[in-house]
Amino acid sequence: MATAFYKHWRRAHRQVGHDRLHVCDLRHAAGTLAAWTGASEREVMSRRGRTNPAANRRYQYAARDRDRAITAGPDVILRGLQKSDVR
Repeated sequence: MATAFYKHWRRAHRQVGHDRLHVCDLRHAAGTLAAWTGASEREVMSRRGRTNPAANRRYQYAARDRDRAITAGPDVILRGLQKSDVR
């Protein structure tokens, strides 16, 4: 099963021009994207099938780059509430 998967995997990533892309890169991207959405550390761990928080913290660290968006979030929500109150 794994051999068949990797045969198709290698062909696919070569076709898109990413010869050095690994399956673990996709796992890392999935963890980072989940953290960017605001998923908690436990939620990211659950999605990745991990029980060790230390390995998971790298995704939370990557999410810190979104600080501006997170900071602006409450303002966006409050503006939306004000608009809905006008109706």
